[in-house]
Amino acid sequence: MTPMVMKLRDECLKRGPITHAVCRFYKCALTPNLGARDHMMDDTVHAIDTLRWICGGEVVKVDSHVKRVQVPNINFISATLHFDNGSTGYLINSWSSGRRIFSVEIHAPGICAEAEHETRGYLYADGDTKGIEFDTAKVAGSDKFHVYTGVANLCNEFIECCKVGTQPSCNFSDAVKTMEVAEIILAQALLGGK
Repeated sequence: MTPMVMKLRDECLKRGPITHAVCRFYKCALTPNLGARDHMMDDTVHAIDTLRWICGGEVVKVDSHVKRVQVPNINFISATLHFDNGSTGYLINSWSSGRRIFSVEIHAPGICAEAEHETRGYLYADGDTKGIEFDTAKVAGSDKFHVYTGVANLCNEFIECCKVGTQPSCNFSDAVKTMEVAEIILAQALLGGK
């Protein structure tokens, strides 16, 4: 996760638990994608991971809808993820959009954040409509892509965990939970004739 989104989530959690979150991942790629790694196992798993991290808890129910926009493969995926802690996550992934977007909304009582991972975010509280702006590179302390996107932090965490023999936050048991959600969405599509 980007340091900026982590900071915005922390600010929201100061007001109480996350009530709901939204993750949008859009790209413009109206070409068939028929390889072994489809859109679900490519970008959508990142969005699922993001929602699982923001909302916390475990996914207990998935309601989804997929479609094929001008291509033979699924290129639009939407889902509502219900968590055991009462939080709700809304996922929207589309490869039929006009531009690339990877953004989130984080909502807690009386506060919310909106962020585009690679540029900026805003924190709003108590009905404010202007918000406080956060620049992703400034929050990370670097304009290097691998730093402000959080990759450097994850690599450092992995190395430290290897040194002391602990499990990093990104691990196979956690990845399985994301893959289970992805497989549920694909199964619902198959059962629904999509």
